[in-house]
Amino acid sequence: MTQNGGGSFCDFFDECVDKRGHILNALIRLQDFGQSLWIEHVTRERLRSGLFRKKIEEWRVTGLTIDTAACELLLRTAQAYDPIIIRKLDEGTYGGALALDLVLDETRFAADLLRPAFERTDGMDGWAALPMSPLLVADPGNLTTTIKELHTRTQRSNILISIPGLPEYMKAIEEAFFAGVPLNVTLLFSREQYLEAARAYLRGVERRIAAGLDPVVGSFASIPVAPLISALCAKLQGKCPIELVRAIARRIYTASLDLKNSRRWEHANNAGTRPQRLLWDNTTSCKTSGLFTSTIRYLVAPLTVAAMTENTLETFAASDDTFVSMPAYGDDCEEVIGRYSEAGIDLETLTARLQKNEAETLITLWIELLDAVARRSAELTTK
Repeated sequence: MTQNGGGSFCDFFDECVDKRGHILNALIRLQDFGQSLWIEHVTRERLRSGLFRKKIEEWRVTGLTIDTAACELLLRTAQAYDPIIIRKLDEGTYGGALALDLVLDETRFAADLLRPAFERTDGMDGWAALPMSPLLVADPGNLTTTIKELHTRTQRSNILISIPGLPEYMKAIEEAFFAGVPLNVTLLFSREQYLEAARAYLRGVERRIAAGLDPVVGSFASIPVAPLISALCAKLQGKCPIELVRAIARRIYTASLDLKNSRRWEHANNAGTRPQRLLWDNTTSCKTSGLFTSTIRYLVAPLTVAAMTENTLETFAASDDTFVSMPAYGDDCEEVIGRYSEAGIDLETLTARLQKNEAETLITLWIELLDAVARRSAELTTK
């Protein structure tokens, strides 16, 4: 028996075993550093077929994010969502409400698979992140109410609501934390953006402590690495320095440690509050994959999360790169950033523009999901 290309089945089997060994070795190294692994862009097929459950068991995956782009692609190319769409249409649900129901359904299913990890770690891990429709956050003044209503609809204690950490959302983010809503604050590309999210979380839990409420609220701060690499490459005309990406990451990590070592945090910690965890969003694309595999090995630190696609993990594991623990106090990050600043790289302006652009991309992706839902709904109602 042979595989395509003429290789024997034994060769094919050995290759699979070797790949699995590389991945397991990489995961053991991650866990030795105290870093958790989340998988991103999990498709409905992998969730419902049992493949993701297998990854939880074999790879010790402790979290995942649901991706609207993956849902949109599946709607256009397969019939996996047809039963739930037909049922929802019969109930009178369509359009944006139907799209949200599809994403909610996937997230609840994933959360149930991750429930054992959530209980085993007492809520430190085992989370499923629900992408919030950017169309629902168009009115910042009503955002707190919208977040709380969505949290109620999740019906799961281990579901995070993902929301961009835009400046105009910070008040609502604080109010959501005060209301006890677990959040994954996303699109944080600089120390300043991270600190705004971290302080909003701290203000929210401090208010809970003052009100005599439970101070334990799930919170993650997500730093998407690939868009940062792409933006710097564009700014430097294709010559993206890995050292600058690493320096920005180390600066953010150092800021998180400084906050945890502050008297203000010590007071909250003594009252039972848990730290907001940094989540390195390691999703990449073909345009940044080479640079990315050179960067990911430096994004390892205790009590942080590495989130990546299965393909990204397999690519990195096959590279045999060794992990390098992030220095606790930034090492030479300020010196590196200073050199590029003198060369004309305005990181504050660049990361502010990047955050805005990525938020607009989320709107585009959600609109594409709405279009896919509308088209499939129309096809099913005309059969």
